[in-house]
Amino acid sequence: MSHIRLATASDIPQLEALERATYALEGYPAALFYQTLGQWPEGLWVAHPETAPAAIQGYLLAAPGRPGEFWIMSVLITSNARGQGLGKQLMQAYLAQLEQSQTTVNHVKLTVAPNNSAAIALYLKLGFQKTEFLPDFLGPGADRDLMVLQVG
Repeated sequence: MSHIRLATASDIPQLEALERATYALEGYPAALFYQTLGQWPEGLWVAHPETAPAAIQGYLLAAPGRPGEFWIMSVLITSNARGQGLGKQLMQAYLAQLEQSQTTVNHVKLTVAPNNSAAIALYLKLGFQKTEFLPDFLGPGADRDLMVLQVG
């Protein structure tokens, strides 16, 4: 069984290692995670086994956008923990926290690779809708689908 909680600074070395293992040099650096904790502490969530709080299995990174808009920047699960529902648990924890906050939330956005069928299926189950195809969104050849969850 996994536990979902807000991240702390002690989690950052593992988050950076997960990024490097998955995306090599294109992964998020530790500095981004430290900045997230400083600016949006409720936007960085981690999953870990109940019995091993230091063994990070995945994370969710989110940030505010325009007024009433929030972005899920990344949901990443370790290769050996994929398929266990951790992405869904992370998304649900973050979305529940947004609902309980005093912040006005009109919609939550994210982008996903058009060929990432597992992630797209998860986001659709959570109520997100595909709204736009974004060619070269993350650079040449890095197309994305924009997905939006209307809130309220």
